[in-house]
Amino acid sequence: MTVSFTWSDIKSFFKMPQFCKSRKPYDPRKRALELEEKTLALSGLRPHKDIEIFDVPIRYKGSHLMHTIICGHKNKETLVLIHGYMGALALFYPILQDLSKRFRVICVDLLGLGLSSRPDFSCDNTKDTINYFLDSLDQWRKALNLKKFHMGGHSFGGYLAGKYALKFPNQVESLYLLSPTGFTEKHEEQAPIEWAAKMTWTKRQFWQMYFQSYSRYIYKARLTAQEFVRKHPWIGKLSIRAYIQMLYGSNFEHAEVVSDFIFESFMIPGGSEKAVHYVLRPPRIGAEIPLEGFVTKTLKLPIYAYFGVEDWVDWTGAYKVAQDPKHKHFKFTFIANSGHQMIMQQPSQLAAFMLETPQLKRFRRR
Repeated sequence: MTVSFTWSDIKSFFKMPQFCKSRKPYDPRKRALELEEKTLALSGLRPHKDIEIFDVPIRYKGSHLMHTIICGHKNKETLVLIHGYMGALALFYPILQDLSKRFRVICVDLLGLGLSSRPDFSCDNTKDTINYFLDSLDQWRKALNLKKFHMGGHSFGGYLAGKYALKFPNQVESLYLLSPTGFTEKHEEQAPIEWAAKMTWTKRQFWQMYFQSYSRYIYKARLTAQEFVRKHPWIGKLSIRAYIQMLYGSNFEHAEVVSDFIFESFMIPGGSEKAVHYVLRPPRIGAEIPLEGFVTKTLKLPIYAYFGVEDWVDWTGAYKVAQDPKHKHFKFTFIANSGHQMIMQQPSQLAAFMLETPQLKRFRRR
């Protein structure tokens, strides 16, 4: 694929952050809300017409709001989607139009992330941190009067979807795990040679450097990307734009809107961004409490796991579970020409696989 740049593309890449251009009081959440609408409009659906956008009041350690969207209102089956750690619900936009053909799709921003309320985060251990997200999600579910639904999540959101199904099994019909972190039980301390061999030299060097820096510095110091962006907005904006542009290739329009949205959401202070360090661990983002053992022994409902062929998240545990004939309820699928960010890289392929999943009866332990 040949990528060509125009002068307007170059100017857009280096354009100044919004707060540097205006003398008005800078409100990153207000700006993020505006960019969220532009991002959702890229789905082919119309915000406020095809997509309902609103905040759900909940009571959980105080009064808070959980940002929410709904599309596909006419469908009987409901699919709840949870975004990844550094993401937000708007980043599901590439698959919303396709999924809304079968599902009533509901996406939610986790408490303390995205455009939901940002209360002070006081958890200091794994169990409390997981329950912080699961219990606030269940309060959100009750506020929307949801009874039975399919549930899915990307990355950290996939991990939380699995943990939610374990804690509240009567609510979840099936699970869609999109490159979930923290699945594999026997976590490798180094990325396997077979995985690295599938990547180009440049990608392989980048991820090996990332694994080393995450293990040695970021994880130990409890640092977050959001903090870095708030302290160094110029560098942060350029870094986000470069990464998103790498994912989108020649699709400059989408890359500009999405990267601007992510930047503004990172600029919103506070919240639960440090939570990831109590739940996940280096180098390939394993979990302090992995999902693998619970899936094989406890979760007996249809589970569909999707990983990119070049995925840096450890998928070996999920692949092993799928190969065992005892676990017929668990399906594993590789998404071609994709890494961890399959929703951006191969949305049509991913949505097609999700829509093809059969109407299986709920599995129960005998």
